[in-house]
Amino acid sequence: MKTLKNALLKIKENPDKYIGEKSIKKLNVFICGYVLSQSDENGKPPEELPGFYEFIQKKYNTMIARSWAEIILFHSISDEQAFDEFYSVLDEFYEMGGI
Repeated sequence: MKTLKNALLKIKENPDKYIGEKSIKKLNVFICGYVLSQSDENGKPPEELPGFYEFIQKKYNTMIARSWAEIILFHSISDEQAFDEFYSVLDEFYEMGGI
C-alpha cells in the first residue's frame, strides 16, 4: 500500500482483512497510524487527508470541534454505517477534486 488512497481502497474492498470489521473508529486509527508512519526525517507527519476535514464540516454544516470520523459517526446510526458513509463522502470528496 504505497499511498493512503490505495490503502483506503483496499480497506473498502476487504475491511475484515485490514481492520477486523467495518468500523469508522478502527479505520480512523488505521489512518492515523498510516499517516504517522509517513513522517518526514524531522518526525513531522504529512496532513492526513488534505481538505477533507473542511469538506466534512461543510457537508454536515457544522463547526463542531471534533474529528472528521466523530462528525460522520454522530450523523450515522452505527459505527458500521458510519464506515459506509465515510466511503460515500470520500467518493464525493474525490469527485470535487480532493486529494
